[in-house]
Amino acid sequence: MGKMLLAFMLCLGPIFGAAADPSDDDKADSVQGERLTQAQALVDEKRPEEAIVLLDQIVAYYAEKYPEGETRWYVARDPAETLAYLLDTAAGHDRGVSAQDATVLQGYWADAYFLKGYALVELQRNTEAKEALEHAIRLSPYNSNYSSELGHIYQVEKNWEKAYESFAAAEDSTAFSLPDQKIAEATRAKRGLAYALIEMGRLDEAQAKLEECLRLDKGDQRAKQELEYLRQLRKSKQDGKSA
Repeated sequence: MGKMLLAFMLCLGPIFGAAADPSDDDKADSVQGERLTQAQALVDEKRPEEAIVLLDQIVAYYAEKYPEGETRWYVARDPAETLAYLLDTAAGHDRGVSAQDATVLQGYWADAYFLKGYALVELQRNTEAKEALEHAIRLSPYNSNYSSELGHIYQVEKNWEKAYESFAAAEDSTAFSLPDQKIAEATRAKRGLAYALIEMGRLDEAQAKLEECLRLDKGDQRAKQELEYLRQLRKSKQDGKSA
């Protein structure tokens, strides 16, 4: 554990500490942030093809800077998520990777893959979108948004088992959501689980998830709509039995 805490502190230094003067690397990373902002604007403007060009540039930058090999790269949003990845590695949860091989970064790498996945969904290129999101999840396993977006694709494909798995991972990952995003990410994951559960005929479990949404956010209109749909579905089934 001592070595792990040392690794954690060494990791936090360059990632979360303040630098006196921006280095060339800092400036290059800042460029990636500007590209990501531009790509998000293009996606919002319904110009996903142009966004993907920028996102591929971001991905290429980080892939060259942090090549695949002996080091297992992670991307974290805050110190808690960073520590979780380092502890998981030390506990052997990421098989084949030693604690010394894991490095946690901060930056735009995982977000670029995530936004690329979203842009590809807009283009109905779901296979490529899943690949991009799987890259994002590989870098940030505890980012709930990434797993929920992957679950959404499986919903579109009507692959309910895979959708359930992805949204379950998203729900678990909300333990590491940023405080101002936790409720939104948790309710999204729970609604996704409920949707899959309904399609799999597990109505009581679906209702429980939707009720959890309302306990977190009384104004969750989507959860209310799904509960009403569930009520109508049950009524329809009951009427069918009575006929």
